Amino acid sequence: MTMVTPEMIDHYTELSERLKEVNSYICNSMGWIVLRGRDTSLSVEDVVRRLGVDPGLTRVQPLLKNGEGAVAEQVGTDVIVALANVFVPASAMPALSQNAEVWGFWYLVNNTNSLFYAADGHLVTEVDVWSPYPDERVGTDPHALDAVLHELQARSEAEHAGEDAPDCIDMAFATVEALTGARLTAEHFTRPLPWFLPRLT
Repeated sequence: MTMVTPEMIDHYTELSERLKEVNSYICNSMGWIVLRGRDTSLSVEDVVRRLGVDPGLTRVQPLLKNGEGAVAEQVGTDVIVALANVFVPASAMPALSQNAEVWGFWYLVNNTNSLFYAADGHLVTEVDVWSPYPDERVGTDPHALDAVLHELQARSEAEHAGEDAPDCIDMAFATVEALTGARLTAEHFTRPLPWFLPRLT
């Protein structure tokens, strides 16, 4: 875990601008998840199953092809899932985080969003990035990520005071990077990867 840096925020600002040039629709609702197994590494197939899909039904194609769904990629011991116009509800966390840690952020066009950390079958911390204050966080340990979420809170306070502040969505994407050391890139949307439509309730 590290602190969010200006370079991280700039990366996600540039990512959004680059994707808008290719497909503006996809930027209405995006997200990403990083999954890390506790005892053994998770595979892409493991993660696809946890998201309710038979791995045999995935198709290798760019996420931008449909502008909807998810793609998954193995990066070292992590699996990164990029999302477009789908979201992962809190009800999915028990299965998704079984014997694993899961960090993620998603947002919808109506500003509904979730920045979350789940582990070992439990939603540990979830926060609305538009209101990232400690007493509004939920989960089994709402303060588990305080050290990093403090940055989002400071951003919100600066905005409310009429001061210049980073974009909230870009900073939330960067927060996942700070928590995990992983990075979401444009290639997760433009390169052929196992594509599927999560089936979650």
